[in-house]
Amino acid sequence: MKQKIRFEKKKGFLATKEKKLTLAFGLFFIIIMVFSALSMYEKPDTENTYDYNGIKFTNTESGWQAYKSDGSLVTLISSPRELENITIDYIPLNMLNSMQKIYISTNPQDRNREAMNELSKLPITPLKVAACYEDAEGCADYPLKTCDDATDSIGVILVKESNVTDVSYKYNCLTIQGNDLLKLVDKLILQQV
Repeated sequence: MKQKIRFEKKKGFLATKEKKLTLAFGLFFIIIMVFSALSMYEKPDTENTYDYNGIKFTNTESGWQAYKSDGSLVTLISSPRELENITIDYIPLNMLNSMQKIYISTNPQDRNREAMNELSKLPITPLKVAACYEDAEGCADYPLKTCDDATDSIGVILVKESNVTDVSYKYNCLTIQGNDLLKLVDKLILQQV
């Protein structure tokens, strides 16, 4: 009697659909891991950092922050990159520090809330008193002070919404006026760095 010998096809590793799917997922995850590892060596994110005159600003939840050479922290709301396009004369704020008192004069009707908050970051040490530059709604409890009221010992910072952009310091009065008061104040802060 003769025996019949049967030859069966060998089943290789990729013989079933399950094994093919397993291999595909495995390769997919390996590729993802390789690209993740390579992305760690990319350049730093230039959208979140900016070098301004040798000081590196980083965009954080609190705004753009940098440490000066003396270790003090500078924080801006506006991007230093945007502020480079704004040109204002250098304002020596240390002159205001020789005053006994400084009136910060504004109009509560102006859209200046953020600019007024940023103004508090300026390195000005004398007593600051809220004032209005004109009689307007919300000014009943504040003194009216303009640049004409500045003296050798009393300074005035006038913050005014205007179509004319001007940041100047004359006769112990700092005038900040324009459409985008926040950027003007941030530029003034950036000047002091």
